[in-house]
Amino acid sequence: MQSSATRDEHAPDPREGQAVVDRKPQQAMVPAGKNPAGTGAGISLPAALRATLRQFNLALEATMHREIVNDRLKLMYHRLVVRRLARDSSLIDDARKVVARWREEEERRTFVGEWDSLLSQPSDRICRLISSRSQDAARLRLSSPFPHVERLRIADEATRRRMWRKARMSAR
Repeated sequence: MQSSATRDEHAPDPREGQAVVDRKPQQAMVPAGKNPAGTGAGISLPAALRATLRQFNLALEATMHREIVNDRLKLMYHRLVVRRLARDSSLIDDARKVVARWREEEERRTFVGEWDSLLSQPSDRICRLISSRSQDAARLRLSSPFPHVERLRIADEATRRRMWRKARMSAR
């Protein structure tokens, strides 16, 4: 039962007629500004929930970091492709062949039409878009035909590792 100091003397006890079990609180106060739930200072959360939220936040940060690194790496790769396209525009024809193969596959891919349309544009427009930092360009780079072009593959392991290292460093 609660003491009269903590509840109104005249208010009926909602637990009346029920067995009352005195439980020790298993919660700790989260310091102000350190609340992982972001619901305000002084919210009390169980230790297990705080640990779970902390693990979730770390996993989310790692996933987001990985995505940023992947996006940067794709941007770096496509900027190298742009340099190659400036010297050899026949690489665009090779990318068109890749898209044509995709179109023949039974699995219908939504990006095939977009790439088909983009690759029919002048080469300077293609170069501008695939090397852009826009969200549209980042989305298109996810399904780019250029990595599937044999002449644009980066076969040198040391170069690939150097690109990954630079992408990781720039994502910090």
